[in-house]
Amino acid sequence: MKEAQKNIVDIDDNLRLVGTAHISSASVELVRQQIKEWKPDLVAIELCESRKASLLEPDALDNEDLLKILNEGRSHMILLQSALAAEQR
Repeated sequence: MKEAQKNIVDIDDNLRLVGTAHISSASVELVRQQIKEWKPDLVAIELCESRKASLLEPDALDNEDLLKILNEGRSHMILLQSALAAEQR
């Protein structure tokens, strides 16, 4: 996990930032390890708008017309949601 240590920044004695990737199993394990080691009172995450939307409404794309999604140039959302769903299984 030496490579993952590059993604950890200690701001002070009470604040640690852990850089992660959305669909990385290594990131999930790194976060688990950090929570277990630090036992924080609070864990906060930063999400891009599309990831936030997919977490709040996981079936949103299922309810939209596929042709409409493609015409609006949002095909990457289908790929992203599929990849995230597969990784979380």
